[in-house]
Amino acid sequence: MTGYEGLECRPVEDGDEPFLRRLFLETKEDLAASLSGNPLAEGILDMQFRAKQSFYQSAFPGADCRLLLLAGVPIGRLTTFNDGKSLHVVDIALLSAYRGRGIGSASLEKVWAEATAAGLPTILCVELENPARKLYERLGFREIGRTETDVSMRREP
Repeated sequence: MTGYEGLECRPVEDGDEPFLRRLFLETKEDLAASLSGNPLAEGILDMQFRAKQSFYQSAFPGADCRLLLLAGVPIGRLTTFNDGKSLHVVDIALLSAYRGRGIGSASLEKVWAEATAAGLPTILCVELENPARKLYERLGFREIGRTETDVSMRREP
């Protein structure tokens, strides 16, 4: 992966689950905080983690799931899915210590370059209140649809 010094990616492997679980918990800080002190919290968060993994596997069979590494250390995840009509960014997440440093932008630019080489648009969906939405707009993604909670965005090749 280019665009950020030392940034690499590799396919997700079975042994990556502890890191992926940690990453999930960091992206769900609000949920974890609301469950603080609840003896069932760990089970609830584990159920949420497994449900998300299961949903991605069923909704995007054969998706390309990559671990993002900086100097060989896991710092995030990027999942994409090519349906032949577009390249979907299914999920991108970084540990909080690595956000705001251009890593997400570099990762998305790489995805867009792959899509462009294939002549495909890049599509993603983001929650309305997610601050990453502004990043996507800066990178050239434009709104193509909306629900009560999410915005679908597209960037042309």
